[in-house]
Amino acid sequence: MAEASSPAPAGAQALLADFPSEQARTLGFFAVAELALQLLTQATGEPTEHLIQELTLHIAKSLA
Repeated sequence: MAEASSPAPAGAQALLADFPSEQARTLGFFAVAELALQLLTQATGEPTEHLIQELTLHIAKSLA
């Protein structure tokens, strides 16, 4: 997996350090991602499925 070009902000690192396990970090990430998608869906009126498709394409391009 490619490493991010810039380190996570100190606040994000501190937040990640507070999770007791990798599983807890993963579940926390999914909860935040779901919330962000719901907020974006409300703000744009775009269906969630379309936003996920767009996000997936952007991620694939960034990893290529």
